[in-house]
Amino acid sequence: MNDYISEEAAETRMLLRPDGKIDLAAAVARVRRRWDVVLAAVVVAAVLGVIYLHFASYQYSAEIDVVPTQRQDSALPGALSGLASLAGINVGSNNEAAPFALYQEVLKSPAVAQQLARDPKIMTNVFRGQWDSQAKAWVRPTFSLGNSVKSLLGVPVYAWHPPGASELLDYINDNVAVDVQPLKALVTVTYNNSDPAFARYFLQSIHGAADNYLRQRTLLRSSKYVQYLNRKLEATNIAEYRQALTNSIMEQEKQLMVASADVSFAAEPVGPVTVSDRPTTPKPSVTLLLAVLAGLVVGVILAVLAVDPFALLAFPGRLIQRFRPRQNTEARDAW
Repeated sequence: MNDYISEEAAETRMLLRPDGKIDLAAAVARVRRRWDVVLAAVVVAAVLGVIYLHFASYQYSAEIDVVPTQRQDSALPGALSGLASLAGINVGSNNEAAPFALYQEVLKSPAVAQQLARDPKIMTNVFRGQWDSQAKAWVRPTFSLGNSVKSLLGVPVYAWHPPGASELLDYINDNVAVDVQPLKALVTVTYNNSDPAFARYFLQSIHGAADNYLRQRTLLRSSKYVQYLNRKLEATNIAEYRQALTNSIMEQEKQLMVASADVSFAAEPVGPVTVSDRPTTPKPSVTLLLAVLAGLVVGVILAVLAVDPFALLAFPGRLIQRFRPRQNTEARDAW
């Protein structure tokens, strides 16, 4: 161990006062004495930051603001609603979860992922690392760092298969952000990608898929309700019940009309999807600042602990030499 720590490591105990606390004056003096180590750490960290910026994938941010659509649903009058209940009618009410609230949940649902997974443009862009554009086929990655780490840790690694709705759902959960602003009745959906054109397309697609899913859900439910109510209407002769049923049918027909219209159903965009003119991540100034600060912290720690960074760099080679087979060492000495 003495080969990897400088002679000043023996003075580390001098940093501790008799009460067991660190002597800040001694620590500052040691940092000032070994300013070259701090400077070297800062320079190395800054260089690594520059290298990262050269190879980083710059991301553009796409956003879409949506608000609830203006709905003119009217509940049944209290008396008629009670009559409908007595007649065994339970068609739901306007107090159910609002479509806009469901929209926020559906954005990251398997139903939306399944619909988007049918779009080749989305799948080949999201999983471009597994798509061979020349062969027009999915290919298994030649190397996966994640699988290598899992194997090393003993975590099960499953057989590869072409990406589908399940993988796309994981991607959406990791990369699509939904910012809810209840006081403004506004929801902002954000997505980042290195291709600004695809970022816009993907965000438009996920919004359209969520809104369309709720539209189709309402069309199906209201159609079933209308069929049920018509059967009830044919089976009763009581005027009050027939009036309640008729009003319920009218209510469901209104739902069908709203869902069938060629307009936004649950969430209405406030303007088109906007994409940043310049990349939003990574930010060079912030990245370099963090790199310098990290280098400064590491340099101060090395200086305080009196660690020789050059000895640390030589540690892997010395370790290999120590565990090298003896016969190889003897053969080398003989040569």
